[in-house]
Amino acid sequence: MENLKQIFLFFDVDGTLISDNAKSQEDWPKENVRILFHKNINKILQQTKGNEEIHMCLNSDSPLEVLKQFTKDFGFNEKVKFKYIAENGVVFDGFSNELQEFIIAKNLGLSSDEIVTFKKQINDTTQQNPHSSKSIQNSLCRKEPDVTSHGFLKKEDLNKRDYNKYFYFGEGRQKSITVFSNKEFIGELGKQQWKNSSIDCSPEYNFFAIHKGKDYKNSKSNAYKLILDYYSQNNKDIQIYTFGNSESDIPKNIDKKHEGKITTYIVGEDSEKLETLKKTYPLIKTIYTENDFFKALCKSTNDLLQTLQKTIYNSVSF
Repeated sequence: MENLKQIFLFFDVDGTLISDNAKSQEDWPKENVRILFHKNINKILQQTKGNEEIHMCLNSDSPLEVLKQFTKDFGFNEKVKFKYIAENGVVFDGFSNELQEFIIAKNLGLSSDEIVTFKKQINDTTQQNPHSSKSIQNSLCRKEPDVTSHGFLKKEDLNKRDYNKYFYFGEGRQKSITVFSNKEFIGELGKQQWKNSSIDCSPEYNFFAIHKGKDYKNSKSNAYKLILDYYSQNNKDIQIYTFGNSESDIPKNIDKKHEGKITTYIVGEDSEKLETLKKTYPLIKTIYTENDFFKALCKSTNDLLQTLQKTIYNSVSF
């Protein structure tokens, strides 16, 4: 087991496995549509000749427990043992104990003290202070329990939210903070300063997030760099394939010593946007555009399947 080549397949969720515009689980690709994708994945996981070990992984902004439930709800093979990178590159689960310890030592994400401080600042925004508009001061308060993001909800659960009266914290977060509320409140949060952190402020989606570091869009990429560094330090052979739909899903600033060890597939509906990304980032192997994002994903996994069949069975170097 120690000498096996490690092959990791990392999938983004929002915009890649489910639509960016998904309001609830009812907007996911239908089960009969997902069949081809699952067939491709099952075939990929069988493409070894004894010297490789292939791992299925999710790398998403969503919290860990939500991702674990997603793998069940989406219909992945129950026998497949998933690995997860959650909360935008800072929470790791399912990897070897040695790699987990290597990651923990990096102190990724918000500390517990920072989370307490920032949540107090968010709560204070609804009180009498310079940041608050009168409409927010008079009407908004925190609603418990915490909630999950739109794309993972049942539609009936989403309909129970009242953003005109409440703000909600995202559930299950260990190293980051998310907030759901009306556009005005989200906009107010976006105007404030959040020390040593970067924010994702999206009033149009009723969504606000705080992540550790200067630019949260690089956090997923940093996670890949850490994995590559760990395997390099331990003289272990590794190959990473990533699937995503946006700039934050693309590995950036990868050291030259890792050249050839990571390949990116970009999928989606906006061909002009994806062509621009390909010109900017050379690690992108190819792009797949369709009028349906999930068809593009199926094309990309089929391409990887053919690649693995050639490289593994014909002993061609990655």
